[in-house]
Amino acid sequence: IALQATLKGEESERGRIAHDLHDGLGGLLSGVKLSIHNMKDNYLITSEMATAFNQAINLIDTSVKELRRVAHNMMPEVLNQSGLHNALESFCYSMPEVKDVAIRFNFYGESQRLNLGFELAVYRIAQELVNNAIKHSQASIINVQLLQDTERICITVSDNGRGMDPNATATDGKGLLGIRSRVASFGGRIDINSSTGKGTEFLVEFLNPESIESHD
Repeated sequence: IALQATLKGEESERGRIAHDLHDGLGGLLSGVKLSIHNMKDNYLITSEMATAFNQAINLIDTSVKELRRVAHNMMPEVLNQSGLHNALESFCYSMPEVKDVAIRFNFYGESQRLNLGFELAVYRIAQELVNNAIKHSQASIINVQLLQDTERICITVSDNGRGMDPNATATDGKGLLGIRSRVASFGGRIDINSSTGKGTEFLVEFLNPESIESHD
């Protein structure tokens, strides 16, 4: 219960920051873009200056899109609206191509809504596993699989990267320790299958998901 309360506090802070980014900083950038547009329309400028103005506007557009992506990842609205299946699918296919990594998503079973706190925990677990694979695995392909039915929810994240030494898991980094904490807080289990040069597979499983409650 104490661990779930801590995680709930973290999610609340994530939501506050995401709201500030999206509505606060996003609004300011949109205002800057409008001001530049007005300057361009109201003054006689050379073709070189017009090109510079257009480049500045494009940079602002790119910044706004990146800001909204970050805010979305911090507090995914699609999770509240459509559930875990759609939220994970949206996350995987909205990830920018980083280091030439292809992210694939597959869903099996029957999509159904569960306790929102539990859905958010599963989403964060998958999100962190994908981000860790992008940063550390040197993989070209990352596969994310969600299996959901009335008896269990299973998340599998696998890659074709450099792998890891299973004996080194006792010295997990902060990211993996956070994943283990989330898994443990809802009574799940996590298995790691990896060998050097042959990729890594993380399997996270929760039994009887419909009976899982989030303590307020």
